[in-house]
Amino acid sequence: MKRRRPWLAIILGSSLLTIIAIDIYLLLTFEFPARMVPEPTRPPVVEPQQIIGQTPITKNEVDAVDDNEKVDSNDKITDDEKIDKDEKIDNGEKINNDKKIDKDDKEENPHIVGSEPEDLDSTNNDVQVGQSPGSDNYVREVPIQLDTDMENHLQLFRNNARMLVQEFPQSFMITMNSSDFEASDKTIALTFDDGPDSSTTMEVVNILNEYGIPGTFFLIGQQVDSYPNTIKAILDGGHTIANHSWSHMRPTDISTDILMNETDKAQEAISNYNVTTKLYRPPYGLVKRTQMPALREAGYKVVSWSIDSMDWYFTNSEQIVKCVVDNAHPGAIVLMHSAGGSDNRKATLEALPIIIETLQEEGYRFISLR
Repeated sequence: MKRRRPWLAIILGSSLLTIIAIDIYLLLTFEFPARMVPEPTRPPVVEPQQIIGQTPITKNEVDAVDDNEKVDSNDKITDDEKIDKDEKIDNGEKINNDKKIDKDDKEENPHIVGSEPEDLDSTNNDVQVGQSPGSDNYVREVPIQLDTDMENHLQLFRNNARMLVQEFPQSFMITMNSSDFEASDKTIALTFDDGPDSSTTMEVVNILNEYGIPGTFFLIGQQVDSYPNTIKAILDGGHTIANHSWSHMRPTDISTDILMNETDKAQEAISNYNVTTKLYRPPYGLVKRTQMPALREAGYKVVSWSIDSMDWYFTNSEQIVKCVVDNAHPGAIVLMHSAGGSDNRKATLEALPIIIETLQEEGYRFISLR
């Protein structure tokens, strides 16, 4: 029997283990092609300076950051709103500059505020009681389409007049319902500005007398003594004469002292005709709200209007009639003119009889202001 050789088995086993170890090593260290094994996406590398010295943020600090972001956001919104507001102001100024009316053409415009009364829309805690913002005391819109420029000016006038009557309901009149002139249904007052003169005022008086209705004439003080016969005819016809200032200065362009001087001088002129009532119509229809206390203290009742006949603007009598008749309402105060104009108010004289007859047919009764 041959003797076995264990050393040979040992050598063969060792060789086999070596080969297996080499194969495993090669498998672990072999780099496969990129197309076979896609390279995994690497996360973004954080730069060292981004984390150096950084400390954890507490909840309170997070809240503070949120608050700061909100403040910054609000500041941005406020800045944007301010920019928008500035742009609107600039645009408004541009519009106002573009829409100025030729003073020579529309010199008599009773609505346009020369130096706009900056304090008309200011609030005041000392507001008289008795006037609600939703009442019927307001200036009616013109029922005829006008150019944009004129529409804007008339809207401004209406807004300012309504603010005055809301704040001073016992001292500033738009309608007879906004005062102690308790008007019944279907009453209306025709009022005439800018007289007396050499012709038109007397013609207006004659028309009113022919229909047997009273009117109210707001006279310019410096013209009163020049036409005593016209003043006498007004009074003899049962009409009322009242104050339209001394020289027709625009109240919103002058100080309160000058305004009171203008008003008092005119009142003195008409008081020579035994006039004791203190009805004052400001030229162009408005005063500053800061002027109202002085007028009220002096005993004046400021009278504006709720219906504008637009006879200072239109030269067609049919348009004047439409402005009055279409807007007629109980307690209305109608603005017309008895002097001035390039044609001595020819259209007014033509429109007046038609206005009277039409409103009488509708059941209106005419009264004068006292």
